[in-house]
Amino acid sequence: MSSLPPAVDETQAAVITAEHGPAAAADALVAAPDAGDWRYLTVLRTLIQNDPAAWTTALAAITARLAHSRLRGFYLSLAAEQVRRPDAFPGSTLAEATTAALAAHRDTDLGTNEASRGRPRRRPAVRRRAALAGLAGTAGGRNEASAAPAAG
Repeated sequence: MSSLPPAVDETQAAVITAEHGPAAAADALVAAPDAGDWRYLTVLRTLIQNDPAAWTTALAAITARLAHSRLRGFYLSLAAEQVRRPDAFPGSTLAEATTAALAAHRDTDLGTNEASRGRPRRRPAVRRRAALAGLAGTAGGRNEASAAPAAG
């Protein structure tokens, strides 16, 4: 854990997102020399909370660019938290997001996670499973609600 300021702070990441999109901001977070540090998780949380539509529209592209397992797991968890917000997952992107989350979980080998005192870290895998449950569990209810005929 570092006491130095992050290589990419919230303001810089917000500017990158506005000018080049969330995938470019994800690239900037991953490029930081200490990308898995809690400071980047905080930056990611702020970005998603401030613009959930932008960060949930192209979940597959963003997930693919978040090569660091801790960032990817945290991103999926944060995306799952946004499911109930009306401005998140516009159009049919919730189904695409669930598919992308499943693919990211399937393609991530627990053995490739960063080692912690000789033991593999399990938290990113736990976050991914929780995110999958959140996305998949809510996708069904949200789709049923949108398919219900309007009263009136």
